Amino acid sequence: MIRRFSGKRFLNVGSGDFGRSFKYERPKTQRTIDKAKYEADKARFKTKMPGAMPKRFIAKMHQVRADQSSWDRMTTDEKRAHVEREKDPFQPIVTNFDAYKKQIRSSLRRPLERVSIPGTDSAPLITCSGTGTAARFDLQSNERYQTFTNIKLFSDSFSTRHLPSAATQRRPELNFNAVESNRSLSPVSFASSELDSSLKEYLAFAGFDRMSNIQKEVIETFFNSPEADIVAISETGSGKTLAYLLPAIHSWLQNGKTALIITTQSHLAVQIQNMAEAIISYLNLDANEIVSGTKQQSPVMIRTLGSIDAATIRRDLIVVDEADEVFSSQNFSKSSQLLDIEGRKILLAPFHFPETQWPLVRNMLGHRVNLETDLANRIPLHIPQKFRRLKPEERSLDIIKRTNTGKRTVIYVNRYKEAVFVERLLKMYGIEDFRVVRKEMNSREVRKAIEDFESGVVSLLIGTDKISRGIDFAFLEQIINFCPPYSTADYLNRIGRTGRLGQSFVSNVVTYAVDSKERENLQSVKLLEEAVRRHSKISELDPNFNFDQHAKIEKDRKYKT
Repeated sequence: MIRRFSGKRFLNVGSGDFGRSFKYERPKTQRTIDKAKYEADKARFKTKMPGAMPKRFIAKMHQVRADQSSWDRMTTDEKRAHVEREKDPFQPIVTNFDAYKKQIRSSLRRPLERVSIPGTDSAPLITCSGTGTAARFDLQSNERYQTFTNIKLFSDSFSTRHLPSAATQRRPELNFNAVESNRSLSPVSFASSELDSSLKEYLAFAGFDRMSNIQKEVIETFFNSPEADIVAISETGSGKTLAYLLPAIHSWLQNGKTALIITTQSHLAVQIQNMAEAIISYLNLDANEIVSGTKQQSPVMIRTLGSIDAATIRRDLIVVDEADEVFSSQNFSKSSQLLDIEGRKILLAPFHFPETQWPLVRNMLGHRVNLETDLANRIPLHIPQKFRRLKPEERSLDIIKRTNTGKRTVIYVNRYKEAVFVERLLKMYGIEDFRVVRKEMNSREVRKAIEDFESGVVSLLIGTDKISRGIDFAFLEQIINFCPPYSTADYLNRIGRTGRLGQSFVSNVVTYAVDSKERENLQSVKLLEEAVRRHSKISELDPNFNFDQHAKIEKDRKYKT
């Protein structure tokens, strides 16, 4: 019989113990174990009582013995090099996955999951709470993952069907903290550009000193490649309006060339027209005659897609704002006629075109120059963002707490029936200070609701993604997503209403995840988290993240019928 130490007691293992229960005794003295006898008894013990020794233990012992043999075979120089390599903060990246699998099986060579970049500032980029393992998912701004690592996401916990009772107050919460300022500005000034001198005077008067990255790229390409079409992609709030408005007015001032600017919705057209009129009025010209949304003879005409007849238009310059939406499958039969108009074309969009539509647009353009800023298709890290997994009733109470503070808040919903629910919820708690953009509203009523919010008549605005594109809310303090949007592009459009160039403060963004069955919506949250953790563009992880929603809805409708 041998005695094997197990905790505070020794386990008696002998030939007579296999048919009865084991007895634990406090040892009087500790014996010296014969290794050969111990291995023989262990084999016999495993044969008579299969499963008594865990298979993981046996496999681990094999691994330990193999590692020890590998270490013993190393020379002194090899051991010293191995120790130095383990101390190196920059672990070599394994590109051969088979070699990586062989290495990871050995405890002698276990690559780090993430490494810190020495000599750089560190700030909490991602913080997690609400689960027992939340601290493991925290990430500093100077930490990087290995390229071969399959990153574990904290947002996977949002898919949990059943949340604990409210008494425990343990709710998964994911935070993207603001760790940088807005990096959309370039070091190049407007004074160094080839724009008309009167435009430069206006820009200096209005306080525009430096160009943004997209303005620099578009204006330089406009002058350096005078015959080429331009397709430009830039992050939201980066000054795309001035990027095409300045060249359009310059062309009319210098050469008398006319321009047509197309956008998706009427309130965006009014916003563009107000900016153009401010420029023309500074030049002591009649803004009503030069900039118009209705007069065909105006040098700069600003229209929505639904209000134009492409067959009757003759313009030297065609500008399409929010081009990814204008050329969607729902609008393509009408918008494709714009590409048939003779004249130079400038297309601007916040994201890549949907995969279903880009080949069609590309084939209808002539010689083109594709531009894309470094921050395009990225999560803005100058905007604090919060994701909360709550029960429905908890979400309702949290919305009331956040909207009852008097902050100017926009609440985004995916469907109009959700807007009706939020409206009833606010009224139930005595909050009447809001406007709702309803489905049955015409363009004039939508503009009136937005103007009431911007002028401070009300402090709350509720609507769908109909009010998430291109609108510049100057004094927005808070954005609430009633639930995760259908696509990651919709999320970027929503939070793009804040943190824009020229704004003196940044709003907080809160997104609620309630129904774990909405897997597609939760998938957008997972994609956002992975993009932040990898410090990469969303388009690198999912090239079709800005999918054509109209095509998908039509496809689902045909499938159901």
